Amino acid sequence: MSSSCHRWVHRRTLAGVSGAIGLQMIAFTRIASAQEWYFVPRVEVGTEYHTNRELTPDPALEDPMIQYRGTFEAKTGRRTPRSDTEFRPRILLQEFPDRNGIDPIELFFDIDHEFHTQRSEFLLFARYSRQDSFNAEYGDANFDPFNPQDPNAGDTGITYIGDTRGRITVEPDYSFAISETSRIGTTVRYDNVNYYHNDDRPPGTVGLVGYDAGSLKVYFGKSFGPQFDFKIGPYVARYEADNNSNTTDNYGLSLEGKYTWSEIWETGLAITAEHSESTQPNSIPTEETNTNWGLEFYGLRKGQTDTLRYSIGHFIEPSTAASMIETSQLRVQYDHIFTPRLIFNGAVRVKESSRLGASSGSSSDFARAEVSLRWRLTQQWYINGGYRFAWSDPSGGGSGDTATDNAVFMGVGYLGLDPRNR
Repeated sequence: MSSSCHRWVHRRTLAGVSGAIGLQMIAFTRIASAQEWYFVPRVEVGTEYHTNRELTPDPALEDPMIQYRGTFEAKTGRRTPRSDTEFRPRILLQEFPDRNGIDPIELFFDIDHEFHTQRSEFLLFARYSRQDSFNAEYGDANFDPFNPQDPNAGDTGITYIGDTRGRITVEPDYSFAISETSRIGTTVRYDNVNYYHNDDRPPGTVGLVGYDAGSLKVYFGKSFGPQFDFKIGPYVARYEADNNSNTTDNYGLSLEGKYTWSEIWETGLAITAEHSESTQPNSIPTEETNTNWGLEFYGLRKGQTDTLRYSIGHFIEPSTAASMIETSQLRVQYDHIFTPRLIFNGAVRVKESSRLGASSGSSSDFARAEVSLRWRLTQQWYINGGYRFAWSDPSGGGSGDTATDNAVFMGVGYLGLDPRNR
């Protein structure tokens, strides 16, 4: 069978699956109860055109491409006086007619859970994703809509074809009130990243390295009135690269304060001081110790017609570069409702990363920007379109290997009514 016949069959299959899932999700909204359970589906199909999606630094090698995609997502949850649980499955079906080796199906699943008693609180965030490295590593300008306060987006800006990335994140938090204004608690986090070769992986592809990373933190929290909250505590963490090239143990102290200026505006400051011990068991084993620091200033202003979220900081994170990394990042997102039908989104993100330690070598830099508009045709149906810009300097410091990508996108979608907003 010819490649064009394969592509025709693949498109017909995607269209059939997309239609079936979409009809089922829309029909289910009529059944879901609005009292304790809620179900909010979203279905969107669209296309995107890129001038240099691979971020090739040589203009002569730039190869424009187009993407067709269908997104199927649902928020399903249950609320009680003591708990709030939400599940968010999402499926992305995609096709790149001019590229081979890209996984046509991507899967995502998030869980958010909160449980409260008179004196205790338990929070759980968990995430699973199976995503082609071509998308997973590209990087977004917008904050993660489901976990916006997590600086570890897990993207490197290094785009390549041939691998599928699996990622698991689990983060439970438990705290207990020892007085009306004081709490003690603990937070545990586990991250696992793996890469799997695709069937059409181009020969000679050099991929990234998966890892296991875990951390444990205990803390003491104090509220100084209704506006200021303070939290301090020690933590330990461990990082292990899948290729056994790096193991890093970290010990540190974190401090965080959040001030609520009004009902719509809050800001926060987080500071960490950390000691790390890394081992690279290569042909000549090496050990290295470092003292590192982290700092983040963040804020959120959420009005009736606009939302502004921002973050600027220096972070110590696990990475797929077979090492812990130091990251300096600026991120701003602004959303504005011009009319009940017209909604604007704009975001900018600039990131610089380098391997942890004095012998880390050069850094890598990237920037992302996005502007878009969404027009509501009805209460549920909408169309959207926008522009994305990407800049990359994988060697850092303006080495001359910089690349840019310009993209335009458009789509049409259905978003179910959220019974919690009625």
